[in-house]
Amino acid sequence: MNIILCIAYCLCIDMVNIYKPIAHMDISMGILFRIGVILMFLTLLMGMLAVRFTKRKYLMALPMIIPILLWSAYIGVFPYRSFAYMGISVLIYLTYMAILWYYNNKSPIRQESKNMAIKLKRHKGLTIKEKSHSSAESRL
Repeated sequence: MNIILCIAYCLCIDMVNIYKPIAHMDISMGILFRIGVILMFLTLLMGMLAVRFTKRKYLMALPMIIPILLWSAYIGVFPYRSFAYMGISVLIYLTYMAILWYYNNKSPIRQESKNMAIKLKRHKGLTIKEKSHSSAESRL
């Protein structure tokens, strides 16, 4: 999933560059775009680890700062394009977090434990009712 979203990120950046080409493109800008893709991969990886190992929701938003800092450093070089790249980064990260959040909350282990808790409550309810019936029968 990480790699697929990084490919989507790369394609989105390339689409922006095709739609509005850079007038004086050189090799350093191409390297910058590839570093942006690598940084997005690491950001998604850190987000995945945050979802997996923490229960605090605000920690999942911290890795989103990394691509924003990268593209904000180049606002002087790409004044409007940097905001588009930041938006693409945030959109892909939030999509990834939504997918992870959905599958993390839908895990079969949690469903089984919820079902077992419901069955246990029902079973305890039956035993309490049976005890009350048996004590009523003993009184008769």
